[in-house]
Amino acid sequence: MKAKMTVIASALLVGLMLIGVSYALWSKTLTINGKVETGRLDAWFTGGHWTDSLDQEGLIPVPPEKEIYTVSLHYGTLPQGGVDFEYVYIDIDHLYPCIWIHVNLTITNTGTIPLKFQYFYLYGNNVPGDVILSGDLWGLQLEPQEYTTCDVHIHLNNTAQQDQPLGTYGFYVYIEAVQWNEFDPLVGPGP
Repeated sequence: MKAKMTVIASALLVGLMLIGVSYALWSKTLTINGKVETGRLDAWFTGGHWTDSLDQEGLIPVPPEKEIYTVSLHYGTLPQGGVDFEYVYIDIDHLYPCIWIHVNLTITNTGTIPLKFQYFYLYGNNVPGDVILSGDLWGLQLEPQEYTTCDVHIHLNNTAQQDQPLGTYGFYVYIEAVQWNEFDPLVGPGP
């Protein structure tokens, strides 16, 4: 009988020890502290300049007596459907027919993550003549603080008016940059 009681007591003691160990393992508190910082996606038109010429190649400068017009660059952001489109408005005043104007724009990745250009296009163009947006932006990847340039070539044909208000023309150049790994090669560079 004493042996039977010893076996029962030993079994009970082993059972209590297993329950105690199991409870200790299940009730352990584990605290994990961490800090996650996400990057910022941002691109801006950070500069621009313009030149003019009488020929398409820009080799013949406009005589000073004919420089009666002005070209202004106005920068901004247009929020649209949860996306911020950066733009520059190019405004040309007091122009005359048959002139070529070349605008060189600088775009900088001012964010903290790489980006790619998904859209770039002209909007609101009322220029009588040709406006060509050139530069290989679509799909171009910029690292943070890198920049690139694009060019706008404007040729005013013979129907352009020289005096205000008919001599005022302008248009927007829009860009949309996306996170480098969100670029969709099936979506073209403009609407």
